[in-house]
Amino acid sequence: MHIHAFTFAPPSFDPAKASVTLRIGMSDDNEIVFLPTIIRALQKRAPHIRVIARPVSHLNICTALDSGDVDVGMSVFGELSNWHASEVLHEQGYGCLYDRHHHQESKRLTLKRYLQSQQVIVTFDGALEGKIDRILAAQKVQREVQIGTTRFATLPHLVKGSNLVASLPELIGRVLAKNHGLAFCALPFDVPPGLPRLAWHKRNDADPINQWLRKIIIEAVQKEIKQILS
Repeated sequence: MHIHAFTFAPPSFDPAKASVTLRIGMSDDNEIVFLPTIIRALQKRAPHIRVIARPVSHLNICTALDSGDVDVGMSVFGELSNWHASEVLHEQGYGCLYDRHHHQESKRLTLKRYLQSQQVIVTFDGALEGKIDRILAAQKVQREVQIGTTRFATLPHLVKGSNLVASLPELIGRVLAKNHGLAFCALPFDVPPGLPRLAWHKRNDADPINQWLRKIIIEAVQKEIKQILS
């Protein structure tokens, strides 16, 4: 009796001919900073592909990946499930977004000025405190957080023309400052860097479309970071 061995090639994927819809989960800071570059890269290589950006955070990324609501997710995530995979996209610090016309310091806020300023933060879970507040508490000081919003895109409209200070990741801070005529500087105290990640479900590890999408995103992120920091 002869046993015939068969090998099965993985499904082929031709970006130039593909007409699938890709769903990218993103926190809105990543959407503002990276989505335009990602879209341009996708359109260049796959002109018929459609893209939907969906909001995700550490609160819902696991559910979104499990349900297939998103193919990949981009943000700073906490603990993922064992059936999820992720890759660190980059490392970034934190800083302050403020209107220089309402603060004495033109280039950098001092710790005293920072603590005296009214604060606005981005909060996904509704809490008016986070990592920065825990770091300050360890130094026996406290800031005054008055406003919380779920969207980074709202921050410049709150900060401009006021004495509010927003603490936020460096890349979105630099982009918002440039686009809205605001000031951005590093925080006047040390904060461990954030590690935004690209996450996906392990069932898509070998999926050619998902692999290709992850490669495009990683390349686009690195390209945009170099542009922002140059």
